[in-house]
Order: sequence, then structure tokens, then C-alpha cells
Amino acid sequence: MGHYKKKPESFGQFDVTRAKDCHLRGPIVHDPRRCEGNTVPYFLWGSGPCETLGAVPQVRGVHQEDCQKENSKTFPLGQEVFAPILHEFLIPFFPPSVLEFAWDKPMRIVFMGTSEFAVPTLEYLAASEHEVVAVYTQPDKHAGRGRALTQPPVKKVALDHALPVRQPRSLKESNVVDSLNRLRPDAIVVAAFGRILPNGVLGMPDFGCINIHPSLLPRHRGPSPIQGAILAGDEYTGATIMLMDAGIDSGPILAQREAPIDPMDTAQSLSAKLALLAAQLLEETLPPWFSRAITPQPQNDSDASYTTPLAKEQGIIDWHLPAVDIWRRVRAYQPWPGCQTRWRRSVLKVIEAACLPGGRDQPGRVIALEGNGVGVQTGDGILRLLTVQMEGKRKLSAKEFLQGQRDFLGTLLPS
Repeated sequence: MGHYKKKPESFGQFDVTRAKDCHLRGPIVHDPRRCEGNTVPYFLWGSGPCETLGAVPQVRGVHQEDCQKENSKTFPLGQEVFAPILHEFLIPFFPPSVLEFAWDKPMRIVFMGTSEFAVPTLEYLAASEHEVVAVYTQPDKHAGRGRALTQPPVKKVALDHALPVRQPRSLKESNVVDSLNRLRPDAIVVAAFGRILPNGVLGMPDFGCINIHPSLLPRHRGPSPIQGAILAGDEYTGATIMLMDAGIDSGPILAQREAPIDPMDTAQSLSAKLALLAAQLLEETLPPWFSRAITPQPQNDSDASYTTPLAKEQGIIDWHLPAVDIWRRVRAYQPWPGCQTRWRRSVLKVIEAACLPGGRDQPGRVIALEGNGVGVQTGDGILRLLTVQMEGKRKLSAKEFLQGQRDFLGTLLPS
């Protein structure tokens, strides 16, 4: 758990933190404003066993004058106190005078994810102090030229860590929901799962269903936020940790962190960066969330934008578009569906490109550029080809391709 592994002082069944510990790294009290200035003597009282409350055991501090004697009938939580005063100590004063701390214990977590983006998050959870009681992922699928049955990336990692794997085709069936409920998860963590969670699952864990979304919500809600950020020409994107609700990525936000988009980033490279960023952010977010030190922040729906599922035909290049738009598509659709045109009745994939100003030729016309370069005239500007691939062939630099295909220059590519 990184710097949150530090254990506070322990009294009986409870872990508590003194005021001085607020100035150490990774305190239980995560809001630094609670550590500035006032401290007040408190006694600690127990709130009851987990089985009784149906939630994580907690302790609260009570002002010393409210605790006249060891068996005082002052009940901070309005429930029967089963423990005597544990200890008198100093903790930060923060109105109201009764403070609450979550019991520092491992949580039972169900993880739901499928694609490569979800792998760093699962790796973190598997190495954390929490118990991953099950990993839900999509069923194996036939893929590749040989149509071999292929496991999702998340399944491979789960099996490497000897974690139980479940691959239901849907979460809507009652037997699937009942089986999930029997796991008694404290939280469900979701990352690139690719399945809709029904209301019966959303309301199941005490700490909610926590989703990792690779954008700065409410911008780019929906199934393709990484591609959406590149297509929009955003200079920044990021990761959001949010509580799931019945809407499309519309739940309240627990944490966010932004990341720059490099001009050469593709969806593949940006996804890899955001996957690591999201796992780190989740590691920093879970401890204060489980300690109930985070207040979820609602999203502003008026600022929301939406993405749509990717389709293969989106990769077909329309040379009448501006060069900058085509360049963004080349990056956003890498590795799938990829950007392509046709030449000599075969598919020609554009793997890497750059956009240049100028040019007055017909859109789709292949032209020579300085330094033995090659470009294609667009509706506004020139798309410089850097790496291309003919169907069934290996990738080549544009210079290498042109050496073997001299008649490519002057060709009018279709739109």
C-alpha cells in the first residue's frame, strides 16, 4: 500500500492516531487541515462488532468532560458501547467534537476488468493488504488469424496471482448476482470491464462500486474516452476515481489526476500511461475512502461530453478532411481500428503521420516532400506519411515504401 502501510498505535481492537502522527507520512487522518493547530483530550469508545453493525467497526472520540467515569452512559454512536474507555490521548480537534475513524483492516474486494488497461490496477490490488476475493472478467474469445481461444489480459494476471476468476456472460442473471453477494465484498473496483453493472450490484458493497475512468470527468464520458481526448485535440486528459451509479460515468468523483497528451501519443501509448496513473491514484484514494475521509463530489452534467463505441469503418480515411483531423485519427485509432486507405486494390494502413500546412492539390493526391518524404494532400494541409503497411506485409517507413513503389507518387487515393 505504499506509504500507507505505516501502522498507527493500537489499543485493544482499534487503531488510533495521535495528533503528532498527523505530521508523519501517511496518517489515518488524511485531511492536513485537521492537523493544523488545536488538539483536545479525548477518550476512545468502541462502536460495536462488525457483525452487529453490518459495516466496518469504527471508533469515535468524546470530550473528556463527557466521560465522568469509566462506565459512563454517554454513547457517541447512539448504540450500546461494549468496550470501556480505552485510552486518553490527543487527536486533532475538528468540529463537531465527536470524531470518527475507520478501523484499519484489510477489505474484501471484488475486481472487475478485462483489457490491458485494467492490469496495473489488478496488480496493485493483488499486492496490497486487501483481499481480492474474486476477479470478474469477460469470457475467453476467439482472436487472431487462427481464431484461437484467447484469455483476457486480466484473466492471465489473476491466474498468475492465484486469484479466483469468474467469467459470466452477464451480471443481470439472478444466480450471478446471488453468487457475487455471497462473496460479501466491502467494495467492487471496476476498470475497463466492458459490462453494465445492474442496480442490484451497484448497491451491494458498503463502500460502493468504484470505477476507474481514463478521462477528466465529466469530459469524455462513455466507452472510448482515450480516443475521444486525442480526437478532440485535448492537451491534457487524466484519470478519475468515481462511485458508479445507474448513469453513464455520471457518479460522484472521489479523486482525479491529470496527465499531458504528447503530440506523438497514440491511443495505445496514452492508455498505457493512464493505466499506471490510475493504479497509483487508486492506491492513494482507497485508504482515505475506507476511512470515510473523502466526500464524493457530484459531477456538473452541464460540462459533460460523450464518446461512442469505435467501429471499423471509422478508420477509413476521408482525404477531404483537414490534415490535422486525419492526423488525430491516425493516432486515436491505433491500434484499432487503425486508419487506412486503398491503393492497387489493397488496403494501405497509415501507422504514423504528421500534419503540414499548405498544398493546393486535389485531396487524396500523393505528393513528394523535401528530404525524400511523401505526403497526401487533404482538404486543408498535407498529411506527411511516416510509417505505412500494405495488407499482409510488414510495416515500412514511408521512405522504404516509396523506394519499392515509385509509381505511388502522383496517385489519387480514394476518399
